Amino acid sequence: MKITYKMGGFAESIAEWRKEYDVVEDKALRHWIAESISLTKNPIDIDYILKTRLESSWPACIAVKAAQIQDEVLAEKYFRSLMEAGQV
Repeated sequence: MKITYKMGGFAESIAEWRKEYDVVEDKALRHWIAESISLTKNPIDIDYILKTRLESSWPACIAVKAAQIQDEVLAEKYFRSLMEAGQV
């Protein structure tokens, strides 16, 4: 079995995404993320997102794909470290 990582990123602009989903206030975002976690069973560390003031999820995705071009094994380790920081 071979695992293939697909990168999508959920938002080019997190500020615009928050406006679109009416979660501009941190309290509303916390509620939205909690509901999302309960539905998807995909953990997300909301404190990490708020603390870092993440502006976009796309640069990290692009970095993972660029790393894959150079070294698949190291790219997988890098991807895992990103997931541990924000999700796992």
